[in-house]
Amino acid sequence: MGKKNIFLHDSFYFSKHTIRSESNYYGVKKESLEVNKWIYEIIGQLQEMLSSNVVIKGGAASQLYLPIEFQRCTADIDFACIIDKEDIVNSLEYLKYKFTKCNCFFDYKEYIPKHVKDSFHSIEMSTFLLDLPFIFNKGRKKDLKIDFVYHSNSQDISCFMNKCNVLGLTLDYTPICVPKNILIAEKLLTFASNSIGLEKHRIDGYYKNTYDVYNLLNVETSADFFVDIAENLSKVVDKECKTKRISTLSTQIILDDISDTLFNFFTWDLFVKDPYCHVKVKKFIDSNIQQHIRTYMDIDTWAIMFMYIYTYISSIKAYIKTKQILYFDLINDYIDEITFIESLSKGERELYRKKFIMKISEWNSKVIVKNIMNINRMCFLTMLIEKNLI
Repeated sequence: MGKKNIFLHDSFYFSKHTIRSESNYYGVKKESLEVNKWIYEIIGQLQEMLSSNVVIKGGAASQLYLPIEFQRCTADIDFACIIDKEDIVNSLEYLKYKFTKCNCFFDYKEYIPKHVKDSFHSIEMSTFLLDLPFIFNKGRKKDLKIDFVYHSNSQDISCFMNKCNVLGLTLDYTPICVPKNILIAEKLLTFASNSIGLEKHRIDGYYKNTYDVYNLLNVETSADFFVDIAENLSKVVDKECKTKRISTLSTQIILDDISDTLFNFFTWDLFVKDPYCHVKVKKFIDSNIQQHIRTYMDIDTWAIMFMYIYTYISSIKAYIKTKQILYFDLINDYIDEITFIESLSKGERELYRKKFIMKISEWNSKVIVKNIMNINRMCFLTMLIEKNLI
């Protein structure tokens, strides 16, 4: 009743039947798909009122740059904004009035984590939790979280997107995002676990960002785009330090931190007798990643994704030092090599496997080689060893 007047998208897309049908089609959880739909509905509602004063970043922005077949469901909203809290509250209050007037439940509250209350160096931001009329999330605690990170000027980080599709919706508005190069640079910084990145206990956050960055880099593979990221990374580092109100750190320190974190992620299971997927990571995979991708998301596949990003970071480090594009082609060399190996007979592939095992064992005799089930991972790891990148 009255929903057609308050939704930017046809309320049909938020019906029980549609959500259930689409969740089966994409192979994602109904609850996750429903949240994903609401995220892009709320983004549209807020940007309709606030325009480029609120710019999408994070996971919600990442999906807009990816083909639909590689997208995942996202669980919250991150905005960079140049307005104050009063403008945000007024906008949320208006949405509450608009939805409630049409007998559609909507409520919100500000959320301030204890560590933010107690920290002098906390990020200048506001977090709000939205209570929405979910169908498949009834009976459980499920708020939609929105982070508004305040910036002095966001006009240089606005990108208007046209004709966007996300899981469950064809957007009936033009979303405003951070540009792809800035988005990737910001996500790369999250791997700096000992300085400005994610807290180490947020294990699922690292895997979410790995999924996004890996796919974004596979969409944009040009050398020019790589150079653009490399040459602007120091600006993104400075901005991140300023946002987090900490002393400026050198880009080299950050890149070394990122490399160390990525190295740990693609090697941890090589020294564990019985490696297993972390429960938070498994929940993320099962709930948010499409079925046709989820079927091959094992430990080896994740390791390959981490190595891919590690190679990209190694290329950035080399470019900053020499202004030459080194190691960047290693990714293409890897793709060519595994394509060649796949064309071989079973016996010939086994010879390659033995060669890789020998190289890896020479690199570190403590590696439990039997933990590597995928020859593609062996191939990539061997190439990193041969290039002295690890």
